[in-house]
Amino acid sequence: MKSIHFSFTILILSLNILNILSVDRQVNTNPVWEQFQPSIAALADGGYVITWTSWEGAGWTECFARRFYSNNSADGPEFRVNTEDHMYQVCHSVSSFPDGGYIITWSSGAYNEMDIYAKRFYGNNSVMVPDFVVNTNFDYRQEFPQVAVLKDGGYIIIWKTEKADGSRTEICAQRYHANNSAYGEEFIVRTYTRDNQFRSEVAALEDGGYVVTWTTMYDNAGNYNPDIYAHRYHANNSAYGDEFLVNTYTSSAQANPAIAGLKDGGDVIAWVEDRKSTRLN
Repeated sequence: MKSIHFSFTILILSLNILNILSVDRQVNTNPVWEQFQPSIAALADGGYVITWTSWEGAGWTECFARRFYSNNSADGPEFRVNTEDHMYQVCHSVSSFPDGGYIITWSSGAYNEMDIYAKRFYGNNSVMVPDFVVNTNFDYRQEFPQVAVLKDGGYIIIWKTEKADGSRTEICAQRYHANNSAYGEEFIVRTYTRDNQFRSEVAALEDGGYVVTWTTMYDNAGNYNPDIYAHRYHANNSAYGDEFLVNTYTSSAQANPAIAGLKDGGDVIAWVEDRKSTRLN
């Protein structure tokens, strides 16, 4: 029996309004197997770092990264982020610090026993903080982490946690000080936790706080009505009011939000709407 192998290329296209600054380029140097799920962060020196997941064959994946200068030339070869080299390492998110460093977060472990890991790097690509486990609850499956660096030099990591029986998923978060120590304990972002929450994103705000957004599968009555919700937090980590519904059009499914903080202190959220889906209102 013949085996079929796939090799995908991760590409980046730099744009300045309508002026193309560079042509497509291949980021990964390993052409074997599948390279997927890239994430990118701009760095303080004008360069950028890209992370992705690499299918290594034999039933496992690894988390890789590569840094580029502001002139788009590579700052060395790609490198493996995770220290563990077995099971699944799935890269999800990278965020940069004002000092030129950056932090990468990923999910690690067997399919039903995954945890959230992170690793912090200096501006010269050397390791500041080696691999560490983010979640403190190990009873459920943890996956799909996102990280955002905050104004005080700390950072916030969010992720999806799934109960062992698969009955419910929730969005959890853990904040850290600038010295990498935990800022309190991990917590559940949403106050209503009966239904499934997934596809979460987080963005830092100008006032030192942050906003978390996610897709919720069911409404409070238990009907299948996917919507986009968000919850804002103060710089001291306290909630800024209650979670709120983002979308105003509620006759179809809403999913996959993306969020960015703005210079004026606000934020913008975008998402996908499927007007062909059926909702129960």
